[in-house]
Amino acid sequence: MKPTDIQRSVQNSPYDRAPGDAPSLGRVSRMPGSGLASQTRRRRRRGESRPQSRLSESRKKLLKIRILILSGVGLLVLSILAVLGFRGGRTDDASGSTQAEEDGGVRVASAFPSPSREDALRFVEKALAVREPAQVPEFFRAMENRDQEVVDFLAGMAARDGVITEYQWMSSVDANRLSLDGVNVIFKGKDRIGNRLALLTPDAAGVWKMDFDAFARTVQPSWEQILSPEAQVAVVRVFVAKDSYFNGPFRDEKVWNCYGMASADSEESLLGYAKIDSAQDAALRAILARGERLKRVTLEIRRLASGELRQFEISKVIAEDWVLADKPFQANFAGGQSRLPDPVR
Repeated sequence: MKPTDIQRSVQNSPYDRAPGDAPSLGRVSRMPGSGLASQTRRRRRRGESRPQSRLSESRKKLLKIRILILSGVGLLVLSILAVLGFRGGRTDDASGSTQAEEDGGVRVASAFPSPSREDALRFVEKALAVREPAQVPEFFRAMENRDQEVVDFLAGMAARDGVITEYQWMSSVDANRLSLDGVNVIFKGKDRIGNRLALLTPDAAGVWKMDFDAFARTVQPSWEQILSPEAQVAVVRVFVAKDSYFNGPFRDEKVWNCYGMASADSEESLLGYAKIDSAQDAALRAILARGERLKRVTLEIRRLASGELRQFEISKVIAEDWVLADKPFQANFAGGQSRLPDPVR
């Protein structure tokens, strides 16, 4: 999940996008559909229509504000955390359990110790230098005969994203009941600075490898197809936040919860709807309760015939974050109730 990147103007920050960041949003001007609470927020009345152009502009403003804040604040926070982590060292216990996420994350028990800061940075640098299909399995999770696809993507990074200027160690970013370590890869393009997130996780033998689809932000089908009326079902890696636009088949806010979905690879943000107290809704509420207002999530979405172009039902919460586990994340929830084991403390 890669169409062409979109240029952004960022005040007081050189960073354009930060798709790998786990940011603190700070102060944001409130507006309808921003996903932030407001005492004076107006919900659309039953049967009341809204011009498509106005919806599109609202969604664009939402995307711009969030991506700009992700870029400016998120990268700064990551830099500070990386420095603190380097000074303080990694606190793995004897069983190899990884450190908890800094902001309300879940610590995941692991039988395998995490790579050191230096090893993680060196590994990601070597992985991104791979240019032969035979080298792919050494550095990337099992790709199901997609070795050439990986090589083609890596070979096209310079033209698409720019030159790599920095690798930022993020330490543990455990999610989806997986042990994950993150490295933020900074690119400098012709007229912008952007980044991608390299997520490392151990295989069954304890060998840490990079997840290609998380790094590439893979979606199926392409964003161009997802935004066309023909697309009925899609799998997307997006940022998700609570939203409040109810209209069309999703007009009844007593039946649906609304979530905004944004990607660094698309100018348009989407609206996702989960039935209140469904497994999907319970999974998303649990994810969003863990600190930040925006979270990385992998979703299956489907279009309803009577919905607006950017409205989708969230049919499955596949993963918390962008690395897939053996079973969908929503399988931990039944009837809106969590069946997750207690976090390791």
